[in-house]
Amino acid sequence: MAGSGGSQKADLEELKRLANLYTQSRVLPAIIPLALLPLMLGGAFLIPHLILLVLDAVEGPPWVTKAMLPTAALLILAWCVLCIWLMFKGMKRYGSSFYRGEGQAVLRGEGIPIWAWALYVVTGLGAMILSAEELLSIRWGLTTVMTSFGLFMLYGGKREKEVPLGIVLGGLLLIAAVATAAGLPTLFKGDWLHAFFLTLMTYIVGAAVITMIVVHLYNRWILRRLKGANPLGSQQ
Repeated sequence: MAGSGGSQKADLEELKRLANLYTQSRVLPAIIPLALLPLMLGGAFLIPHLILLVLDAVEGPPWVTKAMLPTAALLILAWCVLCIWLMFKGMKRYGSSFYRGEGQAVLRGEGIPIWAWALYVVTGLGAMILSAEELLSIRWGLTTVMTSFGLFMLYGGKREKEVPLGIVLGGLLLIAAVATAAGLPTLFKGDWLHAFFLTLMTYIVGAAVITMIVVHLYNRWILRRLKGANPLGSQQ
């Protein structure tokens, strides 16, 4: 009897572990921010060009031109923050509809502390501004931004109970950071907007798409294991 009780306890622990993994890997709601990503990237790419058009149309003192790049970086940050807010609102409102047929499954995250957000913004934005001002090379600017984002995703995924998403996306970004530091050339040539910004956005979008595919396939595999291990049937 003791052996049977121990076996049942082990089975229940395994079911709990699989259920947690299944819940953490329900990644399809991320389609919403992924769909809004072109809007965010398009606006972030157009902002500096609009500023350049204004500077070309209106003659001003040299310091105005010098201040254009940090101003553009701040405007890009504000635009990205707005788009990210819209992404979270969309996920909160429509995210549950993707798994309606599989029931509700929620793990309450611990939340990302403000110091982690501040560290991520300072390192990422700081590297962008330094690179735009040519105080940091494009290679090391990209390396710093992707390292910051990758570490943030690893930490944030653990805090928000989305470990598979954090591991895959964070890992891909860190791999791209290491490859860039090792001398991988930028995907685009030309000025900073193309060599730095477009390269960075391409890496992020590519990593996000790969992450969606990998984590969703992992979720389906976990679901099959969960159904197979469930003694009460696949409807539980």
